[in-house]
Amino acid sequence: MGRCVELMYTYGQMEKAQKYFDMMKKEKMPEVTGLTLDQFAYKIWEKNMEDSGFKKRMEMITAMITQSTYLLAYGDYQGAESFLALAKLSYDRHMNDMGKQERQALKPFAQIRKEIMENLMNIMTPDLAQALRGELNSLE
Repeated sequence: MGRCVELMYTYGQMEKAQKYFDMMKKEKMPEVTGLTLDQFAYKIWEKNMEDSGFKKRMEMITAMITQSTYLLAYGDYQGAESFLALAKLSYDRHMNDMGKQERQALKPFAQIRKEIMENLMNIMTPDLAQALRGELNSLE
């Protein structure tokens, strides 16, 4: 059931995630004891980061920003925001763990996101790229 909560949370389906999280609490599952929904979800993502090396972490961050970008282009603001928040959490975790080592440090998060978004707009269909540009302009 924890995986279900994680997926719902990741895609911004907070009401459903909360429902299943509450069911886990009602069942007194130890993995949720003393945690809020946010804490539970972040704990899972931090564990994923903890078990990963530099290359895997960068792939995870890139994939989450990419997913966020596509969801934004399609107008799924809640999903886009959730993926972006998890990407930022993963980025921050990496920088806290390994960012002080010159070879392990990453570019600033905003720069990584901008580069990914620009690359995606170059390969998207013109309609989708235009929709994303419109969304980006409304965010500025």
